[in-house]
Amino acid sequence: MKKYKITNSQYNYLIEQRKINLIVNEIASEIDSYKKNLNESIQLNEAIVDVLKKYAKRGLLTGAVLSSLLTNNIATANDLISAGVPKDKIEQVSIDDNNFSDAEIFNGLIRVLSTRGHKRDKPTLEKIYKLNDKQKKEIINHIKSNIKELKDISKYKYNILLTDKELSSKRDLTADISPDVEYQVDTVYYQINVDNLEKNFKNNSSEIINENELKDNFKKTFDGFYQIDKITIESSSNTLRNTGDFEGLTWLQGSTQRAEAIKKLISNLNYSLGGNNPEKTINSNIIKIDATGENGDGTSGPKSPFESNDKYIQSYKDRNIPENLWKSNGKDNPYDDLEDYLKHNYIKVNIEGLSIDKNNKEIRSYEYFQMVEIKSPTFKIEIPTPGIFKNKGGKSTPTPKVGAYPCRN
Repeated sequence: MKKYKITNSQYNYLIEQRKINLIVNEIASEIDSYKKNLNESIQLNEAIVDVLKKYAKRGLLTGAVLSSLLTNNIATANDLISAGVPKDKIEQVSIDDNNFSDAEIFNGLIRVLSTRGHKRDKPTLEKIYKLNDKQKKEIINHIKSNIKELKDISKYKYNILLTDKELSSKRDLTADISPDVEYQVDTVYYQINVDNLEKNFKNNSSEIINENELKDNFKKTFDGFYQIDKITIESSSNTLRNTGDFEGLTWLQGSTQRAEAIKKLISNLNYSLGGNNPEKTINSNIIKIDATGENGDGTSGPKSPFESNDKYIQSYKDRNIPENLWKSNGKDNPYDDLEDYLKHNYIKVNIEGLSIDKNNKEIRSYEYFQMVEIKSPTFKIEIPTPGIFKNKGGKSTPTPKVGAYPCRN
């Protein structure tokens, strides 16, 4: 089996970035549509502000989103202010983004480590060159948050440490630049059943009650797979005659409609293990439906009490109700309590594919970037107090009077 490395920090980073990019792309798309259709600048500005207001009311204009909107010229500061975003929040984002460029900070750090001559500068510089872009970005952000001017870069010593044992007790100027935990795992072929899905449907109907919630639950289940190869939806009805939305349908037709509703819900859903694993999509071609039930006609369980009762059989015939709508393939004797038939209404989904072996091997790989402020040396200067001068012979010279100088001869 192939091995894949998954990190918690990578996964959380990707999820957060995905949320930010999704929001920014949606805003950009709406604004672009107005730019294409509106010619007057006043109307266009009003439309842009309306779009921003909509997202502001939903609490989606976070600092990261504002930063991306301003950096990519999707919206101006005036647009954001008109949409109700506090001016100080916009100014703070601008300060954070525009004080120093990443290149200025990184080049300044390289220059200091190359020319200053501290004993740890050269080893640190060699380690920095070996870091990936994400680690370099975290170093740049850490320095940016701790300096006021570019020249302040030279006020610190810099260390890249591999273990937490190397850290001093003061960690306020230390940043994690590498995932703290990695999982090196084997993939195994795995299958899982999702049961009790019938509770998500109205009685005698293929209408899903809580569609968004059900879709989110499927998404969480799919995210546990590296690759999904096959999905089977099993659906069944009990042997009681269909009514409601299923009135006039055979049991097989009703069971199939519910299975099709689940298939439509999960088709084209994206899933991913996270980390550096690719995002994949549920293709409808891998979804199979089995709506025949245990009895082969879309039903499960024993025959209904009505199809065995001469009175009801005659009533069905008198009303010209086709036999396949009330006579099932059930073989066992009917239940006394009609509630017992409900357990034979079921929809379950079987998912098969590559997943993670439960025997995860945890690998800890610490890497820290540490800034240590260089303190100016202090010198203790002692100034002798005017008084008695001692000579080698042990004799002393009295303190001179004002204007007189001791003779050293």
